[in-house]
Amino acid sequence: MSTLKEPLVIGPTVGDYTYTNAPKLARLGPHRFMIPANYFTDQIGPDFQGGMLMELVWPKLEAAPPGRIREMNRSEQNHLIQANFDYIDRRPLQEAMDSMIKRSGDDPIQRQDPTDNISHRTRGEDVLGLERWYVSEADKARYLKLIEGQRDRYAWPVDPLSIEDWFVRRDTQGHVLTFIRCPPRARPDGLIIQGARLVKDGNPRVPQCSHTFSMPEYGAAVDMHYPRVLMRDWARIEARYRELMAKFHIGIDTKGEQ
Repeated sequence: MSTLKEPLVIGPTVGDYTYTNAPKLARLGPHRFMIPANYFTDQIGPDFQGGMLMELVWPKLEAAPPGRIREMNRSEQNHLIQANFDYIDRRPLQEAMDSMIKRSGDDPIQRQDPTDNISHRTRGEDVLGLERWYVSEADKARYLKLIEGQRDRYAWPVDPLSIEDWFVRRDTQGHVLTFIRCPPRARPDGLIIQGARLVKDGNPRVPQCSHTFSMPEYGAAVDMHYPRVLMRDWARIEARYRELMAKFHIGIDTKGEQ
């Protein structure tokens, strides 16, 4: 149980609300956390159900000062790493994680769609300690032949750059621990890392990665979003959110309230 207390920081007042880093009670299933307000996306607190949507600022992976996020310009917003904490209770957490790389269902053709099923993708060279899986021309041709004459029922992306590359980390039993989806390499990063800054590289779009990892100690899956150029720090980002959740955890609700 955390007993940490941070010095109170007073931010700007907007309307009737003054931004601070005062701790707010957040819930994740039976788990309770006291999290400084400036860690939340709105820098006010959890949602009305106590849910957690948090943001850290790259490269230090700290919260922005109270009230600072609302003043950020587009360039500064590229430094934000958003995380949504989802308590999984309707099925086992590991089952939920494993299901992310394969489509289930009764349709045998849909189960062979390489955009949704890792077993019908091609494995490339590992990247940053992660398995890389992509849709090759052979994967595409095989599926298009399968759905030939049935295009009204089975779709295929018109834009090949919309088909994401997948990056996976597994345990020794093959279960998914980390799952990252990013636009393919053919799409430019849109940003360049210059020291502690992200600057535009001349391309209008900034490809975003979706990054999910599990926190079994809290029965949760964490969904994050950030510019693809920051994927190089995926392990550090995971570790930082784990560190913060352990730091802010105050215990379990013994009354059993969710």
